[in-house]
Amino acid sequence: MNQSYITNPSINQVFLRRLIIVLLLLCTLSSKLFAQYDTLLHKPYNKKVLGVHAMYKDLIDIGDSVKRDQKAGEIKAFARKNNDKGLELEVYFLKFFGTLFISSNQKKWRIPN
Repeated sequence: MNQSYITNPSINQVFLRRLIIVLLLLCTLSSKLFAQYDTLLHKPYNKKVLGVHAMYKDLIDIGDSVKRDQKAGEIKAFARKNNDKGLELEVYFLKFFGTLFISSNQKKWRIPN
């Protein structure tokens, strides 16, 4: 008897399945990365002060200034995409603050939890 009727998925099918899984994971992860900043959108400062504090702490704790700028740019783009000028300005202020103080005084500028 010939066992050739048992089908094995082709390499293209396996690749396509893995690609779909990776793309779904990336979509899920990217939405979760910015989900923490959803709570800051379109709120007065007194309602988002703890979230802004957490955002500052997260960014300051990134030791590499290039990575910190990239992350700040992502948050700024997220704020701009959601038309929140206030959050966009908070990120701008942090980048300005970081340029002046954080880079030269990295150990001094730790924000406590």
